[in-house]
Amino acid sequence: MTQYKSTAKTDSQGTKLDPEGRIEYLHIKAGDILTGRYEVIRELGHGAIGRVFHCRDMVAGREVVLKTVFSNIDQNDMEILRREFEIMNKLHHDDIVSVIDWVEDDFRGYIVMEYVEGETLAAYLEKHRKLEVRIVSDVARQIAVTLDYTHKKQIIHRDVNPNNVILQTTRGKGLSVKLIDFGLSLKIQEDTSYVTCLEKNGTPGYMSPEQINPKYYNGRLTVNSDQYSLAVLVYKMLTGQFPLYNNCDKLTWNTKLNDALNKALASQPEKRFNSCLDFVMAMQTRESFQPYEMISKELLKTLRPKHMKWIGYVLTFAFVLILLFSLLPSKHGISEEELKNRVFIEKEKKAIEAEREQIKVEREMNEEECRKMKLECAKMKKVYSKIKSECVKIEENQKIIVEVKTEIRENEFVGITEGISKKVVTEHESGTVTKEINQQRQEFVIVINGFMYEFIFVPSGTFMMGGAISGNNCNNDEQQHIVTLTQGYWISKKLVTNGQYYSIKKKQQLYTYYKDKPKVGINWTEVKGFCTILTREARKNGQIPEEYEFMLTTESQWEKAVQEGYIFLVEDKCEWCLDMYESYPNQPVSDPIGARGTCHVIRGGAYCYSSGECRIKDRISRRASYRNRKLGFRVVLVPINRQDTIQAENRMSCEN
Repeated sequence: MTQYKSTAKTDSQGTKLDPEGRIEYLHIKAGDILTGRYEVIRELGHGAIGRVFHCRDMVAGREVVLKTVFSNIDQNDMEILRREFEIMNKLHHDDIVSVIDWVEDDFRGYIVMEYVEGETLAAYLEKHRKLEVRIVSDVARQIAVTLDYTHKKQIIHRDVNPNNVILQTTRGKGLSVKLIDFGLSLKIQEDTSYVTCLEKNGTPGYMSPEQINPKYYNGRLTVNSDQYSLAVLVYKMLTGQFPLYNNCDKLTWNTKLNDALNKALASQPEKRFNSCLDFVMAMQTRESFQPYEMISKELLKTLRPKHMKWIGYVLTFAFVLILLFSLLPSKHGISEEELKNRVFIEKEKKAIEAEREQIKVEREMNEEECRKMKLECAKMKKVYSKIKSECVKIEENQKIIVEVKTEIRENEFVGITEGISKKVVTEHESGTVTKEINQQRQEFVIVINGFMYEFIFVPSGTFMMGGAISGNNCNNDEQQHIVTLTQGYWISKKLVTNGQYYSIKKKQQLYTYYKDKPKVGINWTEVKGFCTILTREARKNGQIPEEYEFMLTTESQWEKAVQEGYIFLVEDKCEWCLDMYESYPNQPVSDPIGARGTCHVIRGGAYCYSSGECRIKDRISRRASYRNRKLGFRVVLVPINRQDTIQAENRMSCEN
């Protein structure tokens, strides 16, 4: 993949940002699990729009490569990544990295590709700088065949450079090539031989003139643009330098190479070769192949056919005479030279036999070691089976403990709920129980999908809502008025965390490090969906009665709980409310819901523009699609009847 300088930034708190200063919500590091299937081993590199990771497929048991974007905020980058997947999915060639799948999660999409061991051509050139003509010819031929294949598929690569070529050493075959990174590729339109592009994209030094100055060429790119980049790559492999002004006169030792390179580097695309393979074949020289012996054509011309017959007879007769003389015994027996040869042969035989014996002993030792290893493996399997059985028992015990705890909490909750209903009736009749409930607070805890939710009961009562307009930092929409809540409610003591949110969404593995931090950056519609799913899960587990449900806090519920000390402002965080925004009334009200506005109320103490925003009385409004990294939420547990009334009034206000 093309290497670029990192443009990642961080804010004052060390939060990682993308190149445009936006928050990167997903911090990927070694050991993380992506899409619930791919374990990150290491980062291979990064490009203009994203990063590439070496991963392990935990399902298929193989190593793969995942390519993704920096941030899910810029949809243009995601479309470029998806287009690259669609192009690579149409290419099936041995010298092109194969694409396996396209996967997505809540944050971004990923291209899954095969993992190729080897090094880039750029790294190879850093070690050797200049390559032999024979090696250059072999590498260029493979790249040319691959590019011609992509051109037949009506695809222009647009980024042929050493960083996008992987070299593999194959035993008996020399160097093999893999072409990667189709992020800048474009597809040629049907019934045309070009594609229109006015953007300057590519790697400097390897870009063709029509890529550098697209307006001069009317924005037309053809397959000959890749041929120009291939010619620059060939020149760089031969000389270690870039060609100067499209002139290859530095290769004075080879005129044929000069002519081929000058034609492929022509400034006008139509003056280049018809294909990349034609260019590589035109540059083939004697040095491009392995040396071999051959009979001179001039010598063959001097040997006439009538002489060939007699020369064959003479050579055969001479060979027979030499063979006969070698078989005749010597007058003096075995010669001294022949005796030395026999002694040498005997020594060689003994040395070979000794080596064979040594190999045999080493093989027996290896077999013995293999037997020991097998015995150890068998022992380890037995130990593993014991540990596995113990783990199963522990899991069963944990399930039993969770069931017992759940039953205990259900009984406690039912008892507390009954007590509350009685006290609410008593309060409605006599109006003297409010003080008693404030003095003795009632709390309960439930566990859903492994995460704890703590609630505290806020009794019904009357309080002063809003602030004095003449006060410091007060706004005109904070008119003081008397509010009466006719029914008590359970409110969560803390903001909903990342762990709680993603456990309900069945995606808690995506946020393991920040599971105890408040869930922020969420809009009002997503909060409503969370409350619906949370109610369903709690009812399914029998943790709340059927006549209760979880909802967002209303503005009056939130302010009463804060004023009376049941909950506290979270540092530099604000919260969504259920109400639609409208100005406070000038008269006492009961159970207000604020249903006439077009935006939803936000309360809390997040500092954005002024110190007045950190007050309890401060209130702002935003549309349901609004997001902010300081904006979270908490939930309340209330009877269904009351919330049905609120929803009905909301629907009536929308219809009006």
